[in-house]
Amino acid sequence: MKLDLSRNYLKNHLVDPQNPKFNSILGKSDSVVIRTKVDFIDCVFLGHCHFQHFIFEEQVHFRNCTFDDEVRFQENVFKNFFGFRKCKYQGETFFFDNKIFKSFHINDYSSFTHRSIFIANYFGDRFSISECDFNESVNISKTTFLGRAEIQSSVFNNDLDFFDNDLLGGLYLVKPSFYRKASLQDLKMNRGTFQELNFSGTRYIF
Repeated sequence: MKLDLSRNYLKNHLVDPQNPKFNSILGKSDSVVIRTKVDFIDCVFLGHCHFQHFIFEEQVHFRNCTFDDEVRFQENVFKNFFGFRKCKYQGETFFFDNKIFKSFHINDYSSFTHRSIFIANYFGDRFSISECDFNESVNISKTTFLGRAEIQSSVFNNDLDFFDNDLLGGLYLVKPSFYRKASLQDLKMNRGTFQELNFSGTRYIF
């Protein structure tokens, strides 16, 4: 399935003063509640993709999807599992001010071509990034991890900035590879596991 969610498409077809549900996709009204499980399988998002002000009551899955342009999840609530498997991110990726109450996973050889930013999110259960390839910078900051936070078997080809986070369930770094700057600063955590770290870059800050 190919989905044309470019900015012009949203502007021309979804902005409707008589339909607040459509406007909420652009963040212009109250939240839309989705009460059923959501599955995106083998989808190609052809343009800018923006999810904002949604409340998902059931699981949300993206499997084998491609995002050709920027993808942004902002100010959403996920009451159940939220995850990505075998996805390709060709544009910039943003997760801003979301609340995820169950497990959050990005795994199974997902790849990121441009920068990835996770800021001011809340994760109420396990957070896992596993077997991913990041070609540009990654920023994870000002976030609360109530459950276990894991980064495993992933490659960071550019800078990783991981700072000002509360890790109440502990931080587990297992088999990551850092090829440029890796910075972990201003963290609060009650336990940590650091195993088989591969440092091949030029600068590291702990």
